[in-house]
Amino acid sequence: MKTSVHRRACSSCVLSLLLLVAQNAHARETENGTVIYEQDGLEVTVYGWDVQPGRILARGEVAKTPISYFCSGKQKSNPSSYNVSARYSAEHNDRRKLIGPSYEGFIRDKVYPGLIKLCGNIQITEITMPMYKMGEPKSWDIMTFNISDRGKSVTRSGYHPSVFAQASMSKEELAAMMPSAAPTSLPTRKGGKQIYKDSNLIIYAREEVWCHPKNFRSKVRPSSNAGLDIVVPVTYDELHNWLRKHYGRFDLKVIKPLADEACFPGSDISAKFYQDGEAAYLEEVRYGLKKSRSSLAQEQFAVLSRQAGPSREARLAVINKTKDIQDAWGVPCKGFFCALPGGAYFQAILAGDKVAVKKMDRMVDQRVGNWSTLGRGNSTPKNLRQDYSLLPAIADTYFYNYQQRFMLGCMNDGLVKKRYSYVNPTFEMPDYGDYAMPDMGGEVDTATYVLRPEFVSLCDKICDAYGGEFDRKIVKFIDMDAAQQTLNGVYKMSDLYQCSNDAVRLFEKNLIELTDEYMRNKTGWLP
Repeated sequence: MKTSVHRRACSSCVLSLLLLVAQNAHARETENGTVIYEQDGLEVTVYGWDVQPGRILARGEVAKTPISYFCSGKQKSNPSSYNVSARYSAEHNDRRKLIGPSYEGFIRDKVYPGLIKLCGNIQITEITMPMYKMGEPKSWDIMTFNISDRGKSVTRSGYHPSVFAQASMSKEELAAMMPSAAPTSLPTRKGGKQIYKDSNLIIYAREEVWCHPKNFRSKVRPSSNAGLDIVVPVTYDELHNWLRKHYGRFDLKVIKPLADEACFPGSDISAKFYQDGEAAYLEEVRYGLKKSRSSLAQEQFAVLSRQAGPSREARLAVINKTKDIQDAWGVPCKGFFCALPGGAYFQAILAGDKVAVKKMDRMVDQRVGNWSTLGRGNSTPKNLRQDYSLLPAIADTYFYNYQQRFMLGCMNDGLVKKRYSYVNPTFEMPDYGDYAMPDMGGEVDTATYVLRPEFVSLCDKICDAYGGEFDRKIVKFIDMDAAQQTLNGVYKMSDLYQCSNDAVRLFEKNLIELTDEYMRNKTGWLP
């Protein structure tokens, strides 16, 4: 009997697989994946070969797997969440002419049916869609949609413009590009249970069980939607200052006592803040335990993450903070490297714009003052003033971090290992009574750089036994945000750009030439 049931089950499996193969027999494959929808100037694709655990090949290549693996959802922590990619031929701000009146309608009428046609009768509760301009390797923005009622109801739950979009557009252009606030349904607080109220706000539990129960033996578990809805009378821009004004540490004063009473120790808690009367939440915050900075053995209840809500105002507020960092030099920046913190300096190097570099160096030099005694490797007489430039600090930091950040992507560059050492001076210690004290000092500090061959000549002039730490300490000492953000941008560069990119190689060439020129004329660098 068991054998018969097993055979029938296997027959059903084979039939489902054959149907899936038949459905996909005419699916068009491109270098971007399997096409599930296309029209003139617009296509939507999925990757039928998502990464399987343990299937990463040499040089970061991915083992291709059948489309059935993608459709099964086995490669995802949330099997009902699917990723698609939309590519369009129009300019970014004209793509709506291809998409149609609304993104939600496009997902409902084109994308969702395309996924069902490809994969069969699968359950889809979420679709994430990064959007690319054809020919560009990086997505311009990413939208997330909640799907219900078998695709008949679609609501947008997230919108995230890429750092490249933020760098290439002004705040006004970004605001015009963004979709308006997502038409979400009213939060479940209307049917939820009120668990806290004071003169400032009200907190509702979205569900009866809103966190992992304190009784760990309980068979009731919170759903993925569980958490708190917090109703406040202010906008997103006012939210954080308003909470500090009325509560100080809101997480400790309000959320922690609620968690201590109802939740298993260490639970993560989702809380969405809503302005009273508004449907779109302002911000989602996850609270819970994290390691204390003061002691690795201690944990403290704190904010684990923050995510701006779906309203345009909330998204723009976050973007404005990012752009303030990118525009730290106070000059407009549009170009390849403008997505980096302090990007104007990197963009000036890329363009070989010596005038712009010197203009920003002048701003730093005014903060440093007379720094001739601080000049590492400086043979200039101390009665002559030496100009300060960020170029050596950027180059040294870039060179030292090449091995940790860029090297794995550029293993075929004939990399050279260089070790720089410094022997600390020795000095005699006076005898202590009848005890002869040993000499002190003589320690050897060493830093190893792994470099492209063209870096070596300059590195011999600026690199040291401390991996450039001295340069970074000067920048930290002068407490200038633009300079500090620019050094932060060196670390961020490898997260956003490929080491083999033509623009990155040109940046390296110009960085070497400009820094070398500065090192040859430190007293006459600034006009």
